[in-house]
Amino acid sequence: MKQKHIPGIGTVNFIKRRRGKYVNISVQPSSPVCVSLPYYVSYQYAEDVLLEKLNWVRSKIEKVKQTESKLTNFFFETDFKTKYHQLVIKTFEEENVKAVIAKGVIEVFIPKEKSISDEGIQDFIRKVIIEAYRIEAKHILPNRVKELALKHGIEFNSVYIKNMKSQWGSCSGRKNINLNLHLMRLPEEFIDYIILHELTHIDEMNHSTRFWKLLESRVPNARLIDKKMKDYSISYW
Repeated sequence: MKQKHIPGIGTVNFIKRRRGKYVNISVQPSSPVCVSLPYYVSYQYAEDVLLEKLNWVRSKIEKVKQTESKLTNFFFETDFKTKYHQLVIKTFEEENVKAVIAKGVIEVFIPKEKSISDEGIQDFIRKVIIEAYRIEAKHILPNRVKELALKHGIEFNSVYIKNMKSQWGSCSGRKNINLNLHLMRLPEEFIDYIILHELTHIDEMNHSTRFWKLLESRVPNARLIDKKMKDYSISYW
């Protein structure tokens, strides 16, 4: 990996990928701009590609900043709950942050000499909460898929829980259902909608008129829920 400061962007990580085929630019919250490039491509060429897309990158950085401004900030007095866990933040005498998820509690321990508002600390807290969502999702979602599939006479293969960045769920040609762990942040009605949306793709692998008619036979207010889903974001909460 190579790091370089690019005026107007800041620190950029250039990372070579042995299996890469193209130069790809990624702008993510709380991270430097990342440029991945095939192993045989020079760093200079990748930088030239980046500079050609400078306006686009700046635009993406601005959008990411807007997203970051919507992120929840966690403090000692923050009252934050998942469906089945309560967040508790404490200080302790050790040097490194740590966390324990057990018995319905997410305990985060922060060294006394560190500030809870530090970006790294906030990122750690969010990652621990995401892990709690993963635990909940693995406990709840596969069983709910089985229940809804049985109710509607749908045969599927397996259920996988993932931390997806842009999809609430997906269905593969092998009848595997992939569900985003962030579904645990949604009302139960919306969770069922996403599950049945993906199960319906087993019968119709597109979003045709036939697909929507079939889905609406299983979820009468499917289109309304689909519109309301736009009020929820995967990337910030």
